[in-house]
Amino acid sequence: MPALRSFLVISLIMLGVFWPLSRAAAAPQDQNRYRIEMVFFTFNSSANFSQEQWRQGLPQPDLAHALDLFGGQTAPGFKVLPPSAYELDAAAKRLQASGRYTVIGHVAWEQPGLDIKQAVPVVIAGGADYGPLYPQLMQPRFIMRAGQAVEVPAPQHLYQLYGTVKIVLSRYLHLYTDLVLRVPTKPQDVPAPAASAQTDQTTPVAGSQPDQNPALASNATTSPAPATSEQAMQTKLVEDVPVIANPRNAQPAPGGTLTEVHIIEHRRTRSKQLNYVDHPMLGILFEIWPIGNSR
Repeated sequence: MPALRSFLVISLIMLGVFWPLSRAAAAPQDQNRYRIEMVFFTFNSSANFSQEQWRQGLPQPDLAHALDLFGGQTAPGFKVLPPSAYELDAAAKRLQASGRYTVIGHVAWEQPGLDIKQAVPVVIAGGADYGPLYPQLMQPRFIMRAGQAVEVPAPQHLYQLYGTVKIVLSRYLHLYTDLVLRVPTKPQDVPAPAASAQTDQTTPVAGSQPDQNPALASNATTSPAPATSEQAMQTKLVEDVPVIANPRNAQPAPGGTLTEVHIIEHRRTRSKQLNYVDHPMLGILFEIWPIGNSR
């Protein structure tokens, strides 16, 4: 699968998705200013989700100390670029048209080149807003902080993708992501291994009576005694599975929730190149171009 995803970038270039080099010769402006453009896309196959176990309860992206540039906040040297200025538009359209991917975000902006101590995280939010589909997740909640219960206000949105990206300038350019992809899921029963369940019910099992073997009791043809919780654990497991193939249009299954997939990445990169963040659940195409005499 990683090889297939990496092949995507090569295919896009081979199919003629090229970007003009004229930007490198732009009129001189402030030193160390950059143009950043990013395309975020998900994989339409659910196989990637089930290949790994996604840890829950991780720290959330720190949006309070980030710049919500696309939400109207401003900062010196930062400037939102309109869709008419996108250079990766052809790549985004090619991804969407392939049927294998869904583009959930496309943004571009200008910013100064800042070192690690001064770099400003930029808020990213994209994809479907799941808020109306999961009203139970739109309620305020309480967390314990310094021994006291502190109320966390109800969210206004539950975007499919949210978090921050940060561009850092040192000897090289660096990209840091702290993103969360919300995946609609529901509990699903998974049958236990059938080897013991296929044992003949009348055949004693060493060290136990037939009616005391949980695997046999769960497959009895007569009316067995109610299964204990221990027996239930031996006959089935529960895991989260994705339930929405097209999250823009489909409804979640009853009783479902949102599983969070954290994309915390660091990429050292160079300017004037098409770059690709390869993650099982989220792909990111991005370019960083110097403006004027920036290095």
